[in-house]
Amino acid sequence: MSDNTRTNNKRAPWVRMASAYYRSENGENPKLADANLYTFDPILDELIEEHLIDYDLPITPCIDGHNVMTTTSTPSFLNTNVKVPLSPNFVRDLAGRIIYIGYGPEIKKTDQWDNNRHVTFPKNCRVVTNDIDGSEYIENIFLTRFRTLDVSIFYEDDAHQKLFCYKNENHYPYKLRLDTFYQDGWRLPQTNMLYARKSVEQSKANTIGQKFIDEWENSKDILSYPEFLEKNGGDEWLNKLFQAGCTIIPTHEAYNSYYIVNSEYEIEKRRSGVAVQGLHQILDEKASSEPKGTIIEVIRPGYITSTHIEPAQVIVSDGMRYDASKKAYPLPMHPDLRLPHQRTQCVWGATWLPTHPAHFDAPAIWGWDMATGHFLQMTGPLWDPLHYYYESTPLVIRAFKDPSPTSKHIAKVPEDMKDRFYPATSIKGFDMISYNTLKMRLEKDIHPKSAIVRVNDADISSSFGYHPLPYNYEYELNHIWFPELMPSNRTPLMPQNIKTVPVIESYLTPDYYLANTPDENEEERLIKYNLLSNTSSPLLKKYPQLNRYLSEFDADKAKEAGLIILNIPSSLIEDVSTLYASDDIDNIIKATEMPFYRAVKEMRIKSLKELNKHIEDYNSDIQKFLYNYWKASS
Repeated sequence: MSDNTRTNNKRAPWVRMASAYYRSENGENPKLADANLYTFDPILDELIEEHLIDYDLPITPCIDGHNVMTTTSTPSFLNTNVKVPLSPNFVRDLAGRIIYIGYGPEIKKTDQWDNNRHVTFPKNCRVVTNDIDGSEYIENIFLTRFRTLDVSIFYEDDAHQKLFCYKNENHYPYKLRLDTFYQDGWRLPQTNMLYARKSVEQSKANTIGQKFIDEWENSKDILSYPEFLEKNGGDEWLNKLFQAGCTIIPTHEAYNSYYIVNSEYEIEKRRSGVAVQGLHQILDEKASSEPKGTIIEVIRPGYITSTHIEPAQVIVSDGMRYDASKKAYPLPMHPDLRLPHQRTQCVWGATWLPTHPAHFDAPAIWGWDMATGHFLQMTGPLWDPLHYYYESTPLVIRAFKDPSPTSKHIAKVPEDMKDRFYPATSIKGFDMISYNTLKMRLEKDIHPKSAIVRVNDADISSSFGYHPLPYNYEYELNHIWFPELMPSNRTPLMPQNIKTVPVIESYLTPDYYLANTPDENEEERLIKYNLLSNTSSPLLKKYPQLNRYLSEFDADKAKEAGLIILNIPSSLIEDVSTLYASDDIDNIIKATEMPFYRAVKEMRIKSLKELNKHIEDYNSDIQKFLYNYWKASS
């Protein structure tokens, strides 16, 4: 949805929960925030919404389902989409409940958990109920932003040319890229984690859980576990226990189950749930046609409270017959983790590119990565629309061209999208730049704010594979944001027996690309600044930024590739008030004495110091600054 938060002077439609909103142009970064910044009640009302907007607070109403940070790179100069998603606001737990995972801190550390961090949720998470205004939008509208590979149209000199464009434009057929943690733009990230209500007396919750187990022990000789649940009220009964602070551990009904997907990528059914270490104790494995780990029988149910886990005891499939049935299908290719995949756990072979219906059998599982503390995809078919093109991409873009009648900033999910998956694929047609299109979108407030238009060519414009981002669009991978996500800082050696996805080869020759320019000044721009290259050029010539990951590099290479940090002023910023024109934090602190507002002020002061430090580093030694940016060292 748009960055705008008002529609015809009425409350804009959004989920009334808080999102983080950090402004890197002011030096803000979640690492600089004190824990007290995250004590704000995440459930918003109209008065709180106005308060957030009036006082430039680092949180905002949940417009598009993400915690975000602005970029000071090319979009800030071109007035295009400047917000970058850092993490989703909503995920689904093992029981299928929608869980709000908070507006920070962005990196979750060990002390953020009251219980086993592998399978429970950290502090400040909430269950989302129908009582929360706007919750009906979740999984019914596209929760997505776009990372648009825009360039400027006019240049003054060579230095500006490096600032506002990237070379070899014809090797980037996919320029209008989805930027979202939500699969196909709407599907909530599925976790193996289970949520328990915390605002309940834990001794009572444990007593309720033990009573549940005792009732099963008295029934197990005459009822199966599904029959036992149904007899006692099914989902309604389980929800009553949940409200009392006792969450029954899902088994057959767990939402991490494998799917049965037909040849048209349609979901025919879900299988039984898969056992999760920490929530299920596996007593035995048996031969079965079900996938390995699928729960076949429940011997004894389990439960969790916010402070206790009583594992369920289960028998699971050994998976051998299932694996044998899949041998006829093509093996998937895996992401090359030496290249940026900053939203994926760095375990070779744990995720794969889905290009066949069988590749969607296993669920995509997300969670907090132990190595970095970030919320990332752990296993399953890879969802990474920043670096791969999916069949759902044009459907999402089309939806934003035909928005909801209630708000032009809302794009509804077509019902027929919800019962199927969309594979990674090669892109048909290609994207180009149009100044006239950007001007029209800005004037009419059309989302996404971008100069990119699609050339609807029926032919495939590149091979299947990894779509690199120009250096200045890999926002996360610099020494100011999250250098821990840089491949060189977290990727183990590549195993020999794994088939990785190659970098794409563009079929767009310079002549063909020029022949399709949408505006009169486009051809002149491309030729004058030498922005095209032959399709036969070597990989590192077409994508020089890949030197950063695949070969040696130094500050000269970084400079040669056009790496310039934008919005670096020539003098130091003197005061916080110059950054926050409506700053009234001191008066609010006096009036309320709330630690939240003191934390806001402290983050602003730290951010100002950090911003000044970067300005000093840039002005004193540009070569070193470029090297650090290129290396992404902290």
